[in-house]
Parts: sequence; C-alpha cells; structure tokens
Amino acid sequence: MAMAADRLQELSDRAAIRALIWEYAAALDRRDFDLLASTFTGDATAIYSGNSVGPGIDEILKYLDGLKSTKRSSHFMLNQTVKLEGDAARSETYAIACVVTTSEGRDSMRTRGLLYRDDLVKQNGRWLVKHRHHMALWERHGGVKVPAESRA
Repeated sequence: MAMAADRLQELSDRAAIRALIWEYAAALDRRDFDLLASTFTGDATAIYSGNSVGPGIDEILKYLDGLKSTKRSSHFMLNQTVKLEGDAARSETYAIACVVTTSEGRDSMRTRGLLYRDDLVKQNGRWLVKHRHHMALWERHGGVKVPAESRA
C-alpha cells in the first residue's frame, strides 16, 4: 500500500511541475506579471542567456519587463525530465519561443530553441522555481505577417 501511495505522490508531483512550467509560459505570452511572479519563490535566482538575475522575484520581473514591448509571443514547452528528491526537484524542459516585434512599421519574428534547467522546491504544497537557468540553443530571425484579426 505504501508503494502505491508513493507512486501516486510521484505522479502528482510530476504533473504539478509540468503545470507550473505551463503557467510560466502562459504568463510570458499574456504579459501577466502577477502569474509570472507566482511561479517563483520569493528569493529565486535565474540565469537568462548568461545574465545572472536576482536574488528575488522583483529582480527577475524587472529583467523580464522587456517582454512588455513585444507585439506577440508563443512559448511551446516540450520534452521534460524531472528528478524528484522529496520536496525538491530538478527539471529540464526544452522549449520553442516565437517572439514578434515591430520596428519601423515592419513585423519580424525571432524563433528560438530553449532549454530551461530548473531547481524547484515544494512550499505549502505548491511547486515553485527556486533557480532557473534559461539557455538559448539556437535562433532564427525573419519577417512575419500578423493577420489583422489577431491584432485585436
């Protein structure tokens, strides 16, 4: 019986970590900085493409504030591995991010392959990112047309 309960807890923790990563992606794409803040511990640290950020969620939010100037973005969270160690975990999540910006009246899109290496902790029954290492693996730039109906 104990093994079944342990396995159920493991599956529950893995699902919660996956949902946390999806929340982070949704927060980026919606520019929802309250939701974004809720995915990190208060004393979190991060490395974004080689830039150390933190400690503290306010420092991370300040660093990510540049997203407000982007026209659109879509983050697709893909393959993920999770290593659970009680109320701590390590995960690696591959992602593709498409970011549309406008310059001189022309839209362009930057598409990047990303890897997120996260140290997570369970606080008050909820998984949160304690440290994030965001790495760009590849990048492509090009023109893009944003249909009028999606500009609303």
